[in-house]
Amino acid sequence: MTDSKLVRNIKLRNINQIIAAKGIVVVTITITIGGIWMMSKLGLNIGVIFCWIIGVLLSTLPAIYLHLQYLFCNKNEVYEFYSNMFIRLHSESSTIYYCDDIQDVVIYLSNSVKQKSKYQLTTFDQYHFARITMKSGETIIITCLLIEYVEDIIKVLDLPKKYRRKTRIFCNLQAH
Repeated sequence: MTDSKLVRNIKLRNINQIIAAKGIVVVTITITIGGIWMMSKLGLNIGVIFCWIIGVLLSTLPAIYLHLQYLFCNKNEVYEFYSNMFIRLHSESSTIYYCDDIQDVVIYLSNSVKQKSKYQLTTFDQYHFARITMKSGETIIITCLLIEYVEDIIKVLDLPKKYRRKTRIFCNLQAH
């Protein structure tokens, strides 16, 4: 460890949460502007208000679900990445994981994240994560709330074998 240099330190940051949640904000603003425009044309109508509420809920609830799931998964965790290992600092304890002890790394991402596109088709396109499985059976989850592009931090590690990328529409932590 003494000859290893710290490559990157990651933790929950507000900017990463904003980047991940930008789809929620954009869609909510767009639907609100559309709702205001419809109300100006049709008058204050309970049907228009109902459609607005349903539109906002249907388009944002999946992203809000993922955001909370990722937030609770990486709450109070800080990671220090070196080329040959990474350290997980959690509350009062720390654990060192060496690259040689990694059995498998799978990154679950949407098509827009895979292409590093700035355009999203859904409010939850930006959410993605990596599942690192150790030879001991322990699993470590690195989500996009820790770093904008999870793959960038995985590339830092000198892994014994190539990591895998799996494209998913909805990157739910429990489903993979």
